[in-house]
Amino acid sequence: MLRPPPSNMALHRIGNYELLGELGRGGMGVVYRGVDSFIKRQVAIKTIYLSEIQEEQERQFLRERLYREAQSAGILSHPNIVTIYQIGEQDEITYIAMEFVDGHNLAEVLRKRDQAQVTLDLLASVFSGPVFPGRGDV
Repeated sequence: MLRPPPSNMALHRIGNYELLGELGRGGMGVVYRGVDSFIKRQVAIKTIYLSEIQEEQERQFLRERLYREAQSAGILSHPNIVTIYQIGEQDEITYIAMEFVDGHNLAEVLRKRDQAQVTLDLLASVFSGPVFPGRGDV
């Protein structure tokens, strides 16, 4: 399993983006809040530390999966799908810079609201997303 870096590891910049803070972390990497140094747009930056994977085939599989994820989201345009700005690699870190959407994380929402209602709201939002019949490449 891929392990993201420890919380105290200092990463201040990736690509054209200045990192402002950590938004969350999971089994594959860390998501940061950042700002594009050139156009001053706030972004979310999803990072994956592929260098932590010892097996070359698995590393390549995950790299390709990440690029497919970025390409699939990048060709879609819908209010329920974040806009992808860039995908890149730097210092053995693969990253996707995407639209930053301010709000609460799911754990916070579930603590504050009725879980059944949250589930219904999320399902309504998901099902109002785009449907592309016959598009096996997305």
